[in-house]
Amino acid sequence: MSTIMAQDTIDSEHAVLGAILVEPDLLLAAMDAIDGESFGDARHRTIWNAALDLYQDGASVDPVAIYGLLRERRDDTVRASYLAELQHDALASETSVRYHAGRIADASARRRAAKRMHEILAGLDEAPPLGDLAASLESLALDVGDSIRNKRGADMPSLIAEIRRERVKAREAGGVLGIPTPWAHLRSFLPALSPGHLWVIGGYTSTGKSTWAASLLAHVLNARTAVFSVEDSSQEKARKVVSALTGLSPRALKSGQLSDWQEKAALDAESRLLAAPLLIHDDCYAIESIRLHARKAALRLGGLDLLVVDFVQNLQGAGSLYERMSHAAISLQKLAKDARCCVVALSQVSNEAMRQDADLIGLKGAGELAAAADAILWISRDKKDPKRVKLEVKKNRQWGPTGEIECAFDRTWTQIVEVYGGND
Repeated sequence: MSTIMAQDTIDSEHAVLGAILVEPDLLLAAMDAIDGESFGDARHRTIWNAALDLYQDGASVDPVAIYGLLRERRDDTVRASYLAELQHDALASETSVRYHAGRIADASARRRAAKRMHEILAGLDEAPPLGDLAASLESLALDVGDSIRNKRGADMPSLIAEIRRERVKAREAGGVLGIPTPWAHLRSFLPALSPGHLWVIGGYTSTGKSTWAASLLAHVLNARTAVFSVEDSSQEKARKVVSALTGLSPRALKSGQLSDWQEKAALDAESRLLAAPLLIHDDCYAIESIRLHARKAALRLGGLDLLVVDFVQNLQGAGSLYERMSHAAISLQKLAKDARCCVVALSQVSNEAMRQDADLIGLKGAGELAAAADAILWISRDKKDPKRVKLEVKKNRQWGPTGEIECAFDRTWTQIVEVYGGND
């Protein structure tokens, strides 16, 4: 069995690694098809693993950084000049990376198949029973098939195994898989923010959608969360979470006019935010950018539990508002499944739906959002008492029940809380 790599495979490994050294985010595109073990050249496995470690830490990914990391690890298998050569010859194109990553994956599958076949043939000094030989060959065929099929489909045994694994995880977590919904009454409708689900929070302007989102974030600080704010700045979004944690208004926090105990409460809340697995972005205005940064967040945090978009109508893209929302709806639904997290998208309710008090979901810009969502929560304010808020579960695809929940802004207007017995 030849151990010499074909030149086209070597070229593809060069192409992928060189592109990553020029544009580190292309690592995410390559990861759709390959991992470190896919590389046939040991040096290339070393470079890939070092690049991945640096990327996960949010550090620079370039020849100098990789060489420095390898020196720290006392690994002298890769020369600095070789890294510079890879970068110099690179074409930093996602299309190119995906093409060459596919070739690397194919070559890796062939090497594994050849290795298994060699092992089978090496054991044929004496004729084995035909049944054993057939079983070995069938096992080889299945392994090769799995490696080239990738994620094109799942067979029924795999699906049932996954269902059973999720049931065990849910039982170990106390009955729900995902983030337990942090409000008792809402939990009776929607027990958890579950992996792979899309929640849409609808409401007219100034009904409390962002306050509700800040309340949610304050309750689930231990969850690995990425927030994409296309309305507030990152600072404003973080300040709203501090307000929800402390009961201090954003205005008071911005002014700095705080008493000693208020200052201590603010510092304590800010320390909690610093320690939380929470990333806030305010520079992602396209769904593709959100997808990219979500993958980066998942790498950095070791996975994602929750992703929040505030608010979805501000996303940019080609076409009319309806076309953009249609694209966003499908993309957010796919993102929830791919990232295995719950996506919460805040959305405006159309003026027409508000005037007509429509039974249909009037999410501004598209019924597509309503169609894609697993859950829709509609927030509205009481015209007679502005502090009173009605939270209506309009759609509940996964759990079933729908209905209304009486809520209110708290005393300082920093959280939305459920109302019990007429008191908040």
